[in-house]
Amino acid sequence: CIFKTSKSTLIKAGFNEVLHILKQSERDLTKKLPDLKKQDKIELIEYIKEQHFTQAPPRYTDATIIKFLEENGIGRPSTYAPTITTLISRYYILRKSRQFIPTVLGKLVNKILTEHFPEIVNIDFTAKMEEDLDNIENGKLKGLDLLNNFYNPFKEKIDHVNANLQDHKKIFDEQTGETCEKCGRPMLKKLGRFGFFLACSGFPECRNSKAIPLADCPNPGCNGKIIPKRKSRSSKEFYGCTNFPECNFVTWFKPTEHKCPKCNKFLIEKNDKIHGEYKLCIDPECGYKQLIEN
Repeated sequence: CIFKTSKSTLIKAGFNEVLHILKQSERDLTKKLPDLKKQDKIELIEYIKEQHFTQAPPRYTDATIIKFLEENGIGRPSTYAPTITTLISRYYILRKSRQFIPTVLGKLVNKILTEHFPEIVNIDFTAKMEEDLDNIENGKLKGLDLLNNFYNPFKEKIDHVNANLQDHKKIFDEQTGETCEKCGRPMLKKLGRFGFFLACSGFPECRNSKAIPLADCPNPGCNGKIIPKRKSRSSKEFYGCTNFPECNFVTWFKPTEHKCPKCNKFLIEKNDKIHGEYKLCIDPECGYKQLIEN
């Protein structure tokens, strides 16, 4: 076994003398360790067994994923934002509480790419490509040779994958128990570019489709459902009632599956610097708040 220990020495308090930012770690600064030299023998006084569980690394945010791209030479500053936007718009990832969460579609695409194109999705691929482009500029490499060396093996692999890869189009289809109001056939839960939705199993003969209801409409006397909608110009998502225009309920906050214990309306997820993540009743007059324990 390898045993490790460490100590820290506070040389100058600086702002901490007033702000006490490191008050929690001041206990560590008081630990005194003897001056040890290489090959010194130490005496084992006690061995205490403790169990520790490895914590999963934090998910990427906009800042950390851009830092990762910069450190590994992937892309350029002008491509960072479009890359993130593309991943979100194609439903490969979701942004939740400033963190990126992979979707089921994103995990499937990643699995296919890493299994069949490991050399393309390798983080060293872009750096090597940049080096080859510099060699072309310096006259050390011909551009056509670079294209031939890349394209011919790549085309062969594409043809192989297309011939042997199973069809994943219907892998996420689920039975819902609902019936199509147009043709009477079963409605399926399917995955599209904007996430899951309901579609008729009789496609293409019947093209009926609709969004998956997220909650009951909170307006009194309305029996509609709240579904995601999109603004025509900006494509920004919001949530509204299926009985529009008779019911004009609309909100920017996504409904959760939880209901308010006070008024039975749906709860939304919010985040602020004071409370962190918490759930809040959609009815401002109710005011019910449920803090999320980390």
